[in-house]
Amino acid sequence: MYVKSTVLLLALIPAVSVGAGEEPSSEMGAPAEVPDGHILVREDVWVAFEDQPTQFFHRAREDFFKNDVKAAAAEVRMAVAFLRIESGRATPEGKKALTASVDELRKLADDLEKRAVSSASTLDYAFAQANYALAKHHQLMAEKAWAMQRPADTGGYLSSAAKYLERGAAWAGGGLKSGTAALLPRIKDLGIKLRDGTGWAAGEVGRGIQALGGEVEVLGSRLKER
Repeated sequence: MYVKSTVLLLALIPAVSVGAGEEPSSEMGAPAEVPDGHILVREDVWVAFEDQPTQFFHRAREDFFKNDVKAAAAEVRMAVAFLRIESGRATPEGKKALTASVDELRKLADDLEKRAVSSASTLDYAFAQANYALAKHHQLMAEKAWAMQRPADTGGYLSSAAKYLERGAAWAGGGLKSGTAALLPRIKDLGIKLRDGTGWAAGEVGRGIQALGGEVEVLGSRLKER
């Protein structure tokens, strides 16, 4: 499971102390100071919310078809908040992808309220980009965790990256490419093995991280062509 604490840099959320549920390990060190206007939450708690963007996106699409643009915009802005939180723990490259998606989603929310969005395909594209950014972010976090010899964290990040990649391909249309479809079950299985602490080999993990990164960029290239 995830054990590292993350400061969530969202000034719009009131300062809240979220309990870790157990004493921090020596690896974690002393609890981090939380600036005013921020919250601190353990990653093993935060991971429980990783399905939230999908719910926001589906509700936004439903609201769009109901012509309730204010509700649709509100759902998109909740997704913006989620991505901003994720960017607080991202690698520099991952943060760049997440920030680009945040900017795109903010513009989408504004355009929805202005009734400047005429097609659901505009939403679908932005939602595909968001899932691509989340997949890239988690793949890079898996790479980082593996370099730090944290196999359980690596497995968690790999599983999340695979999930977001699959969703990104769905929003992009056309489904998974054959290479991606063949890889994802193996990555999901590897993630479970790493979290359980058994049945994996170091070479397999390194190859899996790199292969997943390649498939994430396949999706990124597809989106750039649109």
